[in-house]
Amino acid sequence: MDLIFFLYFLITTGLNKSLFEVVKLCELVLAIPATSASVEQSFSALKRIKRFIRNSTSEDRLSNFAPISIEKQLVKQFSENPKFYDDVIDKFAAIEDRRSKNK
Repeated sequence: MDLIFFLYFLITTGLNKSLFEVVKLCELVLAIPATSASVEQSFSALKRIKRFIRNSTSEDRLSNFAPISIEKQLVKQFSENPKFYDDVIDKFAAIEDRRSKNK
């Protein structure tokens, strides 16, 4: 928190023009996560997916499942839309139609 106030002080007093490298350093320190928890959560999600599907799926399918599991909050927001499931089914059906026509 002190770093935020220091950065705010530099900007409001106009010192950011003469100490621009210090400002950039403060911005970088504030932008870098303090822990690797989000990365670890992503790997945990991948492990859960792999365990769930028992390693019987291809890497392509796994890479499609991973973002859904990692971004489950975003998927929940989308699924609140009444047309969400119909749109997903329509997209999937269009892909299956193209696959069957190519055979």
